[in-house]
Amino acid sequence: MTGTRLIGYAHLRQDPSDFRAQLARLRLLGVAEDDIYWDHRASQAGLADALAACRPGDMLTVTSLDRLAPSPEALEELTGVLIDREVRLNVGSLVTNPANEEGRSLFESILLATA
Repeated sequence: MTGTRLIGYAHLRQDPSDFRAQLARLRLLGVAEDDIYWDHRASQAGLADALAACRPGDMLTVTSLDRLAPSPEALEELTGVLIDREVRLNVGSLVTNPANEEGRSLFESILLATA
């Protein structure tokens, strides 16, 4: 059995320096260059590719939640995908598993706060 892989995701909205900072932070968090996926503006193709690269036990890694989902509804949908795929989420350096009680509570709190 292989260890947990870190799959990174970055999202460029407008500021290229912010995007470079996201990439640098993902590398500092231990994500290999070949395992970083990204999107530009409204595109979500990179996120789809990142999720497709995730195997059970892997960890999707982002620098902040706003890079991951543009709305509470999108975050809720993504939570279901992570649970179904048995993938944990690393936001910055906060790791959570949305499939267990603690992780579900955290996601529910986030969803309530952003609704």
